[in-house]
Amino acid sequence: AGSKIRQNLDLAAYAAETGLALHPLVLEQRSDTGDGLARDWAPADLGADRHYGYAFQWFGLAALTVVLVAVLGWRRARRVAAP
Repeated sequence: AGSKIRQNLDLAAYAAETGLALHPLVLEQRSDTGDGLARDWAPADLGADRHYGYAFQWFGLAALTVVLVAVLGWRRARRVAAP
C-alpha cells in the first residue's frame, strides 16, 4: 500500500492496511536450477553478535576521547605553567 518502505513487516498490520488475506509463511527456493544464482539463504535472525562489535567500537571511541582529552589537557597545562 502506498510507497512505504518496511524493514520489519508485521503481517497482521499490513493485511489490515491493504485489505489482503495474508498467510504467515515464507517460500525459499533451495534447489539448483542451473541459472548461476546463489541460494544460500541466511537465517532471518542473524543474532546479537553484530551488536557486540558496535558496542566495542563505541566504547573504544569513548576511551580514545578520554585519553586524548587527558593528554592534550596535560600538555596545555604544562605549556601554560612554563615561564
